[in-house]
Amino acid sequence: MLGPCVYRELRGVQIVSIRLARGRMKQTEATKKAARTFGMASSLGSQIRKTWDALPDMFQSDQTMQRLTSVLTDILGVCRNKDTMKYHFETDGFSALEGFNLNVNSKLNRMLLNMPVLKLEGNALQLVLPEFQIPQTLKFPGKSFRCVMTAAFSLFRLRDGYMHPRPELQVLEVNKTMTKVGAHEFNFSIPDGCLCIVTLSLDYFRGGSGGWKSKNSTRFSPACICGAFVTPGTYNGNQKRWIKMQEFD
Repeated sequence: MLGPCVYRELRGVQIVSIRLARGRMKQTEATKKAARTFGMASSLGSQIRKTWDALPDMFQSDQTMQRLTSVLTDILGVCRNKDTMKYHFETDGFSALEGFNLNVNSKLNRMLLNMPVLKLEGNALQLVLPEFQIPQTLKFPGKSFRCVMTAAFSLFRLRDGYMHPRPELQVLEVNKTMTKVGAHEFNFSIPDGCLCIVTLSLDYFRGGSGGWKSKNSTRFSPACICGAFVTPGTYNGNQKRWIKMQEFD
């Protein structure tokens, strides 16, 4: 603090703001509600990002949390009744997350031109990867030779505040010599009463004297959310596999 100003550094950028004396800032009821919604979005975003830690050789950009919180704030603002502040989640209430890239500088659709399709029928979920050709629709950057595609299935029980600490993972491995790869299905079983988020990531490898080495880094790590939806009903299953998180009542 210096005089009437407050100086802060955020991600290497200098920010100057007005210093408010204690008791000067008055929040309206609307701003209080907006602040609570932002706080809930930030909390949920943190839990979602924790599940992404299980993705192999996946690096999230510095702006991932900020971008994710922004999208979730808009979603929760729509799902929350402005008078009662109670949440009502429709099946497609989180659809705005679809297509969210974990890394804006290495978007998934730049490497994989035929994006997967999500199919939901009852409690069965399919992430269908259409037939693709190499290198026309699946790019291999630099000297990479192998590509491991990982579909991650994350679960969150928003109502009672529980989450799976680690997502269910399924993989498909291809290499540069495959000129054509047939359609592939990633299959998951979905419980009732959960927010389900499906993420697809690409992990590229190149050969070397010491064996295979991942080409992914903080600058190159393609992954995105392929689907996000809420299943109807109430969860009634194994309680031992869940850990506590923020409740969204």
